[in-house]
Amino acid sequence: MRQRSQRTKKAGLTDSTGQHGVNLVEEYILQMGFTWNQTYRDSGIDGYIEIVETATRTATNRIVQVQVKATTREFQSETPNALSFSCDPADIDYWLMGNAPVILIVCRPLTREAYWKDIKAYFLDPKNNKTNTVRFHKAADRFDGSTGPLLANLAQPRGGLHLGPLPKKETLISNLFPVESFPKTIWSASSKHNRDGFVEALKNLPRGNAHLREFFLNSDTVYSFLNLSEEPLRHLIEPGTIETNSSDEWALADDPDLKRHFVQLLNLCLRQYCFEQKIAYFFDKKLLYFMWECKTEGRRIRAKSLQNTGTQSVAEWHPSKLEEGDGYFRHKAFHPNFVRLDSRWYLEVTPTYYFTADGRTEYWNSETLLSGIKRLDRHEAVRGGLLLWKAILTERDLTKRYNMIRFDQPLEFDLNIGIDDEAWRLAGTAEIISDEDDEVDDVDEHAEDPSQPMLW
Repeated sequence: MRQRSQRTKKAGLTDSTGQHGVNLVEEYILQMGFTWNQTYRDSGIDGYIEIVETATRTATNRIVQVQVKATTREFQSETPNALSFSCDPADIDYWLMGNAPVILIVCRPLTREAYWKDIKAYFLDPKNNKTNTVRFHKAADRFDGSTGPLLANLAQPRGGLHLGPLPKKETLISNLFPVESFPKTIWSASSKHNRDGFVEALKNLPRGNAHLREFFLNSDTVYSFLNLSEEPLRHLIEPGTIETNSSDEWALADDPDLKRHFVQLLNLCLRQYCFEQKIAYFFDKKLLYFMWECKTEGRRIRAKSLQNTGTQSVAEWHPSKLEEGDGYFRHKAFHPNFVRLDSRWYLEVTPTYYFTADGRTEYWNSETLLSGIKRLDRHEAVRGGLLLWKAILTERDLTKRYNMIRFDQPLEFDLNIGIDDEAWRLAGTAEIISDEDDEVDDVDEHAEDPSQPMLW
């Protein structure tokens, strides 16, 4: 009797690679907090993603269809930065005729690489619609667990869709510093002089008071946190015209003039406080910056950073690479703005930089330098800048030198959901009271030229 020879059946390597690719894609989708549904009868779609409202775990019935292509080798036309994939024309027609968004994901499971494209957007672009090849850029088109917000955007219906951020606990530090205290009384009186005469008389006053800044002239009236009946300011005012007002009443006033006058006094206190820390005010840019004029070494202060507490540079000289002797100082700075929320005042701190030619005069190319460094700064740099100003504004050893105004720790918020810094921005509204348009004579005998910094 003839024996029958035994034959073996081999498992297809291609099928195995394809499934590994689908598995990798599913893993990344689950990391996003979305749902993956695989299609086992493949007509050009391997499965679909259902977008989930991650904060509440609510299914949305908004889907993105997915075609996965996997390989164990190099991708087509692969370079360190890019790769290509040639599609079947019938697949392209099939993807484009549907009513749901379609993405193509090419992946290499062995190295856990995956890249994606929005197929409809890609082939509806006139420069691509005559080719069957999709070009991927590795940095911009990488597909992993952080791609969720982009897919949510792709799946949003007409009229828009709001999706919660990915699950992540986070503490947000705001840039609002509560004003903890300020003088309780605002003094006012008629001036003996017009503006020009007031400036000249101010220069000639005996300086017995080290802090002689917290007052201003508006029309013919002097407003001050300082007692106008005492030396040396009593020499500037008409006798018998002094009035006193409650600072708390002005702080809560709805009258726009009173609010602007109150903000002006807060700003004068802030500038004096900063001057005590050798931080100058630049009138043209409405900013405060660390003073420094030494080219051989930078100015460093001790302050807490994102990682630890230590010294950090706040002003330094940057020599030109093109012209010997040329260069600029880069100073850390901030734009101050007082805002009122409900019945409390806050200092809004917006970190920035100031570029000077000599430590005082603005550098000729400062706008270009500022836009360049702003493009490089990310969330960590902005948060680090905020922590620096937190140290300056709230450190009690520093506030002992000047206590007419004090600030509390900036507002913080603990969230059970995090914010993807690339996809979302935190925004808020507040009643902003500016003194820039107020007809106030901001008197400073040290800065006749408004293009020069005011050292207080």
